Amino acid sequence: MFGVAKNLGFQSQKSLSSYAATFASTSDATITLGSTIGTGDFCAELFARPQAGCLGGGYGNAFMYRWGTVDNDGVHSIQNGNHLYYDGTTGDHTYSSVTANVWQHFAVCRTSGNIEIYRNGSRVAAAFADAQSFGTTFHLGVGTFIGQIASVRVSDIARYTGASLTVPTAKFTSDGNTVHLSLQTASVDGSLSVAGTALTMGLGPF
Repeated sequence: MFGVAKNLGFQSQKSLSSYAATFASTSDATITLGSTIGTGDFCAELFARPQAGCLGGGYGNAFMYRWGTVDNDGVHSIQNGNHLYYDGTTGDHTYSSVTANVWQHFAVCRTSGNIEIYRNGSRVAAAFADAQSFGTTFHLGVGTFIGQIASVRVSDIARYTGASLTVPTAKFTSDGNTVHLSLQTASVDGSLSVAGTALTMGLGPF
């Protein structure tokens, strides 16, 4: 039986779904995408509510999600409290601070070889080139991430481009460009293979 979600600490973006997965520092959920992204366009987005305990530390301390067969190849993560992407070629791209205990929307999109990173509807830096090829392996809560993740969607198109996006206000639904969709229901999706500490599902905030 899940308790009623309280509204304290959720003043920023909120989860789209009624449910969210809680990750311990030793949880690692692995996904196999429905098709290969390769070097093409894509969009990967989710809502996350990291706890303060995973905002400190150096590179690789608190991943939110990543892809690739090479360690840290194509990373969407937290480093020293900042939102970070690692392009596998030139290295780190570090952006605005991540807020603890508040739901935030994160998205990374590639259009014609150029990456754009968004947090809470705003592009956090100018687009940059990154033509690395992504495999089909996709991870959630890698490293020592502690907190909640909800409404995960990976697409084989760039759903957003430009200086800003409208943060989605309805639960994601699968369409012809969706290669993964998870963490929107009361149970852990069968498409996730969890190593380490099991995920627990609870009510996500609205």
